[in-house]
Amino acid sequence: MNKLINVKSILFLIILSFLSLNTFSSDEFDSVMRADEQSAKMIDSFITLYEGNDGSQNIVCTIDFNESKTINFQSDALGCDNDEARSAILFMVPAGTLFIVYDSPSGSREDDFTIVRIKQDIPLTYTINSFEGNVNDNYIEMQYFRNNGLDGKISSITIDIKE
Repeated sequence: MNKLINVKSILFLIILSFLSLNTFSSDEFDSVMRADEQSAKMIDSFITLYEGNDGSQNIVCTIDFNESKTINFQSDALGCDNDEARSAILFMVPAGTLFIVYDSPSGSREDDFTIVRIKQDIPLTYTINSFEGNVNDNYIEMQYFRNNGLDGKISSITIDIKE
């Protein structure tokens, strides 16, 4: 999947470079923009979870944001490492996306959890340095609900994609 994402990313950047270097008539511009929108839709938005804070150390797993879903890290087919994630890097996530990471494999809110709401499209990447904290900036609103600590203990994620 990573190679596919890299190829799509490179294609998208080539199209953007082409657009920035050329001048078009109104009709030509509309045509190129429609083609560019189709290329952009092919590029996956995703989250990569990391073992260390600040998007560092080993990759725990990468999850696409193409549909709403819940993933239990104790039994998922993606190979996500249970009780390892401490941070994340978001890639091209659209506004309106909401995800919740849980200490509980079943997604119970009786244990630690963090809610992340994407406020505005993330154009390339955004790093969540730790899931233990509150953030409210131009791109995300993140609320942490503490019990006994979440970093390094994430066992599931729920993703809700705005349709």
